Amino acid sequence: PAPRPGSVRAAAGRRSAGGRAPAPAGVARSRSLRVKTARGDVVDCRAVVHCMNGYSAGLLPELEGSLVPVRNQVAVAAPPAGARLPVDAAVYAREGYVYYSPRADGRMVIGGFRDTLPHREVGTHDDGSLDPLVSAALRGYLPAHFPQHYAEAGPGTTDTPPGDGRLHVEYEMEWAGILGFTKDRFPLVGPLPALPEGSRALLQGSSSGNTSTSRAGQYICAGFSGHGMTRSFSCAEAAARMLLGLPPSPDAPMPQAFLPQGRM
Repeated sequence: PAPRPGSVRAAAGRRSAGGRAPAPAGVARSRSLRVKTARGDVVDCRAVVHCMNGYSAGLLPELEGSLVPVRNQVAVAAPPAGARLPVDAAVYAREGYVYYSPRADGRMVIGGFRDTLPHREVGTHDDGSLDPLVSAALRGYLPAHFPQHYAEAGPGTTDTPPGDGRLHVEYEMEWAGILGFTKDRFPLVGPLPALPEGSRALLQGSSSGNTSTSRAGQYICAGFSGHGMTRSFSCAEAAARMLLGLPPSPDAPMPQAFLPQGRM
C-alpha cells in the first residue's frame, strides 16, 4: 500500500480566531478540518489542498485505481568532451516511453523506458530503488541510437575515447521518481466531490483517517500524468484562485476537464 503521510479528520464546532479575513465561497468560515500528521502534529484549518500526486490515495481512498503511482527512472550523461550532442531539442520516442533532452552545458538527460517491463511500473510507489532492466535499457540507448557520438563502455574499459574517436557514455547520476497517473491523463484540480453513502465501507477500511463522506473544504491538485513540469504551475494558480474566491486567470484559464467532478 502507499505510504500514509497523515490524516484528515472533521473537527465540527471549532471556532476560528478573530481578526481573520472572511472565508471565500466554498471554504468554511470556521476551522472545521483537523489535519493530524504521522508524527502527531495537529493543525486546525478551513481548507485542505491534497497535492500528493501519485500518493494521493493514501489520504483519499476513493482515488484507489483512479490516480495511481507510476515509477519513472532518469539519468544524466556527462557532456562528451570535444563532441557535439546528436540533437539540440527535446525528443520523445516510443510513444513517450523514452525521452531525452540536451542541457546547455552539454549534458544529456534521458529517461523513461517503463515499457521495458510488462507492468510498466504502474502501481509502484517505491522511489528508493532502481529497476535493473530499466537501467540497462536506459544506459544502452545513446550508444545504440547515436553510435557516431557515443560508444558503450564494456567490461574492463575506461571512459577514454576509443580508437575511432567516439566517447564512452559516462553517466553522472541516475534516479527514480513517482508520477501520478489518472485514467484520462488529465490532472485533478479543484474541490473534491462528496462521496456517496455506499462508500462508507471503503472509508472505514482505510487507515487514512479521512473517514467522512463529506469532502467540504477539501481540494486536490494532483495527477499530472508525467507532465507536471508544464502543468503544475498554472494548475496550482487555478487552485489558489478557487480558494480565494477569485475568477479564473485571464491569462491561463484552467480547462473545465481538469475538475474532479465525475472523474473519480
